[in-house]
Amino acid sequence: MAIEMEIRVLIIDDDETVSGTLELDLNKQLKVSSLVINDFSKSLSTIEEFRPDIVILDIYQGGPEKGKKSGEFVWSNIWLHKFMPVIIFTAGDDELSPQIPVHPFVKSISKAQDSDVPITSVVVDAVQKFIPHINIIRDIQNDVDAVIQKVLKNVAPRIWAQAEESSRNEILFRSARRRIGAMMDSNTVMTDQGIFPWEQYIYPPLSDDLLLGDVLYKLDGDITDATSYRIILTPSCDLSASPPKVDQVLVACCESKDKYLRNLPSNPSKKKERLESNLNHDQIDGNGILPAYSTIIPHLCVCYRKLEQIQYNEILSNPDRAVDGKRFKRVASIDSPFRERIAWAYYQIAGRVGIPTFDNNKWINELLNNPPEESK
Repeated sequence: MAIEMEIRVLIIDDDETVSGTLELDLNKQLKVSSLVINDFSKSLSTIEEFRPDIVILDIYQGGPEKGKKSGEFVWSNIWLHKFMPVIIFTAGDDELSPQIPVHPFVKSISKAQDSDVPITSVVVDAVQKFIPHINIIRDIQNDVDAVIQKVLKNVAPRIWAQAEESSRNEILFRSARRRIGAMMDSNTVMTDQGIFPWEQYIYPPLSDDLLLGDVLYKLDGDITDATSYRIILTPSCDLSASPPKVDQVLVACCESKDKYLRNLPSNPSKKKERLESNLNHDQIDGNGILPAYSTIIPHLCVCYRKLEQIQYNEILSNPDRAVDGKRFKRVASIDSPFRERIAWAYYQIAGRVGIPTFDNNKWINELLNNPPEESK
């Protein structure tokens, strides 16, 4: 985890009176390191040098009546190319490009709002609500930076030693990208604690294409009800082609965790012991289990014997698109190797070889009554 450091707050506002008052209030009420700039043209270079954790950004230069949105390019640069909490603090409308999203780390506050509370206090309160999350954002950025540093330090010499000069850049780019992804996964797995059960989910999904293991939600269902969910069993290669190779998608229905827990012993210690054993198996009696993911996905008992086929065009793979004519939407994907585990669990049920019924009693008697010669 990152060492807790003073939070850096950058105030970008051409109104020296407002920005000065805001800085005084920030430093009086919070433990922050603040910097004010009143020249929009210096914003981007200051962001690179100061590396703020939070930016308080005015939009209009000289007031909205002049109509010059000098802060818009700063907002655009932050949102499209960086990540940090931003407070849009302006006297005009907040119609910007890119449009201000509904996002937990972006807040819009109007200087013109009618309130008995000083407007700078409203901004200070918004900064204070961001502060508890700053260290985890730093941890994420530091982890990624550390992996990139290790990959480039180790990969580049090998490529320069073995690859032709004309292909080095392409090989470095592609090799480093693959290794960065693999190392991020490795860093997650190689911990004493192990990964949390819900870490097998990729949320929101990365790919625009449907994949084996994707979690689907029935649009007219209840998000807390496990029976509203389905798990895709169709192989990814049949779903990712353009156009897809299939018109219908095979899915396993889900039920509540109670079905998975139904046959456990009543004794608490034996119940825990049996459950621990069951969780190490891909499926038990045709049922698998997927963990709850906050309030997004409930515990799911995946019923590999209870199957449905859904029309491909009835599944909304990208939640940002329109839902017209769709019955299901994709909520999350399952990461590898857990995706393969779902496939293997299903194959154990559907891929077994059908054989005639044996007279097992006769076979047992032969095995027990005719031991090998060397054991007589």
